[in-house]
Amino acid sequence: MMRVCLATMLLLLAVLAKPSYAEEAGTLRDLSRFVILAPVVRASFTQTRKIEVLSRPLHSRGHFLFSSDRGLAWLLDEPFKTNLVLTHDTVIEWEEEKPRARHALASRPSLASLKAILFPLLSGDFDELENSFASVIKTDQANWILTLAPRNDEVRKIVSSIEIKGGEAVETINVHEIGGDVTQLEFTNYHTSLEDLTAEELLYFDD
Repeated sequence: MMRVCLATMLLLLAVLAKPSYAEEAGTLRDLSRFVILAPVVRASFTQTRKIEVLSRPLHSRGHFLFSSDRGLAWLLDEPFKTNLVLTHDTVIEWEEEKPRARHALASRPSLASLKAILFPLLSGDFDELENSFASVIKTDQANWILTLAPRNDEVRKIVSSIEIKGGEAVETINVHEIGGDVTQLEFTNYHTSLEDLTAEELLYFDD
């Protein structure tokens, strides 16, 4: 009886002592064991922006389309409709029934940071992510937490750290800015596809 009780106690202590994310992944490439990668990704997002000088956070909702060949279409539905397309060096921005405006991505640091995070994560180009950020990864058998610190001097003037959580897909991104502002992104309805964008979706990437 004493042996049974002792064994039970040791098992209980082992379970209680085990942290939620016990294994540390060696490199960013270990994320490929978790994240389902495909040339096309579609998802919905909810964004909450907490600004130091405002008493209430700002909320917005929308969806995005990612094509490894074309870029990212970030489509805001609420509180008003705005379309953003990010390519490797350009931002295209427009509202419904208004002409498109083109800007250099370098002129929009917050969008450049979003591109630097999402493009490598969604395409599986973890070497690019490693070049842009110092990283710490913690995992369990099904989930992971990735903490990033920007290497780029210009990005470091704005962003202090980024925490990303996920499993088979990216689930949340928290961006902490130098001034104390925080942007939280939550992704749902995440779908990957081996097929190209539809004809209607391709129109977002037309110049």
